[in-house]
Amino acid sequence: MIKREKIQERGKNKKIPSMNSTESTGVVLKISYIRNISDKTTAGSLHETWLDISPDFQRDYEKRSRTWTGSLIESIFLNRMMPPIWTVYNKKENCDEVLDGQHRLRTILDFVNNKFRIHYEKFPPIHNKEFKDLDKNHQQKVLNYTISFNKLPSSYRESPSELFRMYEILNKASKPLNKYEVYKPLRLEFYKVISNKIRKFFATPLFQETPDDNKRGAAESRIIQIMSIYDIDFEQPLKWSSMEDIKERWCSKFMGDNDEEIRQKFNENRMMIEDLMELLYHSMDYFKQLNFFHEEGRCIVDKHNSLIFQVVLARSVKIFGKNRRPFQNVVEFVKQDILPNISRYVGREGRDGQFQKKMMSKINTHLRYIMDTSSSCDSGSLTRLFKKEDKRKKLEEQNNICPLCDKMIEEHHDYHGDHIVPYAQGGLTLYSNLRVVHRLCHQALSSGGGNAVSTKTN
Repeated sequence: MIKREKIQERGKNKKIPSMNSTESTGVVLKISYIRNISDKTTAGSLHETWLDISPDFQRDYEKRSRTWTGSLIESIFLNRMMPPIWTVYNKKENCDEVLDGQHRLRTILDFVNNKFRIHYEKFPPIHNKEFKDLDKNHQQKVLNYTISFNKLPSSYRESPSELFRMYEILNKASKPLNKYEVYKPLRLEFYKVISNKIRKFFATPLFQETPDDNKRGAAESRIIQIMSIYDIDFEQPLKWSSMEDIKERWCSKFMGDNDEEIRQKFNENRMMIEDLMELLYHSMDYFKQLNFFHEEGRCIVDKHNSLIFQVVLARSVKIFGKNRRPFQNVVEFVKQDILPNISRYVGREGRDGQFQKKMMSKINTHLRYIMDTSSSCDSGSLTRLFKKEDKRKKLEEQNNICPLCDKMIEEHHDYHGDHIVPYAQGGLTLYSNLRVVHRLCHQALSSGGGNAVSTKTN
């Protein structure tokens, strides 16, 4: 930043023009005025155009370092000129939206609103102080500081591709954008659909609500990755080079790359994306009930194996659909065959694109095998009834106690084999999924009633 001379505009309260047919450049506003118009209610009461500092196409706001923040406020004290703020007029909402400069404005306004304390030893007048701690002259100096605004007409807001192009140009000099942030202005309507549904996923281990998930589209990018894995056609050669590549191919296919494509694909694919996210959520929740993500009460999902769980989830939904009966076999397959030694399972070391392709292909093949064996009516794990010898053995293990009523199953009582994970919810007829209960307790459970002990003799 360079030291600026006093200019004719300095100290004047000029509003950002609401005329949207032409660009406006060099509009100069005091911080005190910016504070007023950045609050929607205050701007309305003053009959001014609202300045939306964090519009929906913007990257998420992140607090910057103490050095960056201190240097910014120091520049205001020393009357140094800073780069202009760029806005675009939103005709529909009748507001000016910040396209570039969000972090500077948010930091400045948070400071003058006493939301944080400056820690910057290089400049003693502000070190270890909130705005309210400054003397009146210094407070007034900050509030009278002026910032230049360049405003783009509404045509940019109405064309996602134009907004995307300008957003990319203006942000090249700032903190690098990730892929999600780069394409957010272009595919905004799709991202809104995904963001509206993403929070329910945080209850599962693959989407724990961590700071990273709340910043820079991490959770949204993750669900896009899972949906892109769902869509892979393993019957065709796998041509993608990385997970970023496969995500972008999916976004291009279902969201589009330009204004016309995006409008068309939004109408065609919005419901599909919503339905797929719903199916993924319920399948993930069922996997959670099967203890898929935990071992001995401890979550086993980490950054090293998260992709494995994502692939298993995505391909299970693709192959089994709403049929969850094979899920128990899937859990056993993953925990016994994959997780103990993923490199040996895949037959390749490393985590590069080739490793990912081979890992996904092998998992997909095994899930297909589970599907094929599950479709056989002769499969012992899919028959509804447990074997008599298994029920007798389990009853001995239970010390002849019915787990539903905690009472003795006498010799003259009828008893049933019951699925711990219900058969209707995909529970398999495996010994590990068996418990022996009173017949009437079982019938009461099935009908939603209470437990009852049968006294009928065989």
